Amino acid sequence: MLSNFEKDLPQESIKLLHCAIDSARALKIPIYLVGGPVRDLLLGRACDDLDLVVVGQVQHLSSVISDRLGAEVVYHNQFGTATIILDTHRLDLTTARKEFYKYPGSLPEVTAGSLMDDLHRRDFTINAMAIELGVRPALIVDPYGGRQDLEERTVNALHHLSFKDDPTRILRAIKFEQRLGFELGQYTEKWIRKSLSNGVLDSISNFRLQRELNQIFREHSAKHSIVRAGTLGFWEALFRPLGNASWINDLPERNVHKQDTRFISAVSYNLSRVESEEFIRRLDMPKNWRNSVRDIVSLKEIESELKLEGLSNADIYERLKGHDAEALAVFADYSTSVKVRCRVHRYLEKWRHIQIFLTGKDLIALGIRTGPHIREMIDILRRAHLNGNIITRQDESDLVRVHIKKTGG
Repeated sequence: MLSNFEKDLPQESIKLLHCAIDSARALKIPIYLVGGPVRDLLLGRACDDLDLVVVGQVQHLSSVISDRLGAEVVYHNQFGTATIILDTHRLDLTTARKEFYKYPGSLPEVTAGSLMDDLHRRDFTINAMAIELGVRPALIVDPYGGRQDLEERTVNALHHLSFKDDPTRILRAIKFEQRLGFELGQYTEKWIRKSLSNGVLDSISNFRLQRELNQIFREHSAKHSIVRAGTLGFWEALFRPLGNASWINDLPERNVHKQDTRFISAVSYNLSRVESEEFIRRLDMPKNWRNSVRDIVSLKEIESELKLEGLSNADIYERLKGHDAEALAVFADYSTSVKVRCRVHRYLEKWRHIQIFLTGKDLIALGIRTGPHIREMIDILRRAHLNGNIITRQDESDLVRVHIKKTGG
């Protein structure tokens, strides 16, 4: 079974894994592959993550592994973990632990525990399975029916308090449902809806919500997850003016580099300026998200200008420059004006990439005075390029000479 898992691992990671198994066997310390890697192994999906849980002395085991391989080891006593580093590869060993939530939404208090304790703290049945390593046959420990849920393609929480204990599990449930093409279990969906209607999102920090949303936005299935979150009532529970964010349905699928800024722009598209600022505070947004959300507002405010006849390419450039590219793309996707969409796409695909051939030194050599006159001349050259009045380096030099003749440089 593990041979299928190892085929996706780098050679150094396999070396670390085998050494960990051999060392644990020699020390008679039970060691398990746990959680997501077991799920992906059973689904036949590629996985390069090693989630290893040790029932026993992590420090002793990691020390032995480190000595055998000449690897570096870093201990994290607070979390009962050790990281073994071999060249650029790492292996994390975690002590089996028990978690207790003092109040809804709090970070859990952690103590050492058994394997069953460790599986009980997991989010979903499909992530609450383990395989003991170094024994034959390799048996799957599956106390909550995760394997059956995999076969039935269902995401089920372990118990009815799961989303009250940790509301970020709501987003993780959606993420796994959409990533794997599964469905939420009947009771799990009911618990999510009830938790959201009871205001459970208010019990966790803005930063934790933002971090979990960032994970959603970076998924290949991000759009479907955002739509699904809306149907479950997540967006309205998070920030009432969002409602169910149904407009996400109309967002075209695009393969973009900055998916997070694209989707935060799209989610916030229908908000007013005041609402946008409240939404920014609600999620304690990082700078790139803040800029995208604010850019969407400002772009909507100049949409009527972008529809005007008689605007030159340079005029359009001046109105669009400085805005986040993903916000611009979302703005174009949602605009009902063909003219606006075309102008924004031309800016994104061509106009913003126009380069001036002449450097500051070239301009000075031609007779342009230093200081702000350099920037002014560059702007004149760019406008001329945008409007199709010049094309080549020689055209630029000729225009500079004409400008100097008129203004004295």
